[in-house]
Amino acid sequence: MMDLDKHYQWLYENSVQQIREGLHRTDPFLNTREDHRRGLTLIIRPPESVTDRVKFFLDELQTADPAQYYQPQSDMHITVLSVFNCFEGFGLGRLQLEDYINTVAPCIKCSGKFKIDLKGVTTAMDGVMIKGYFVDDSLNRMRDCIRESFKKSGLDNDIDARYRIDAAHMTVVRFRKPLKNRNSFLDIVERFRNTDFGGFLVENIDLVFNNWYVTERYVHLLKRFPLS
Repeated sequence: MMDLDKHYQWLYENSVQQIREGLHRTDPFLNTREDHRRGLTLIIRPPESVTDRVKFFLDELQTADPAQYYQPQSDMHITVLSVFNCFEGFGLGRLQLEDYINTVAPCIKCSGKFKIDLKGVTTAMDGVMIKGYFVDDSLNRMRDCIRESFKKSGLDNDIDARYRIDAAHMTVVRFRKPLKNRNSFLDIVERFRNTDFGGFLVENIDLVFNNWYVTERYVHLLKRFPLS
């Protein structure tokens, strides 16, 4: 099983100093209404008991720099797998959706409910993430099953095209502009580095048609898969 502590520490060490020096990346699409990128994604939605605590953290960060993108509670999620990473021109009309549902379903059906704990904060070059942990390897076994099922199916997809996902983080801040108050912002991040945002039992996996940020008004729930 992946050592998540080492993974999150690596992310932090490889980004925090660059952010402090103003070398972080900004997302140009956050400043435009012309973002037509869409994708197909399997996601987990955390409960309100967790997102309330995350929102408190984001409210603190906004006091230091209100110009950044802070994910609304309605959009908070953990990505299981991106079946199609978001790109312009993608639409459901190109898919036989039932084939995709039938490819994913057996892997999810075989997985029981599992727990995710959201504990602490880390940074990346383009934002801030809540660190997610799982107590067993159920999530990654499900991911590997889905990967293998798509290989056997011959269905078009771009799973792992950007990077292989093995963690359970939530990206909750994206840098829209250069940070104006970098030290104050990072001081707040440091204060929340080990905060326990709460754990929850994953009972459903959602297959959604989404934009890059999984914005509520652009998300279409295609199928909800209950875990046994």
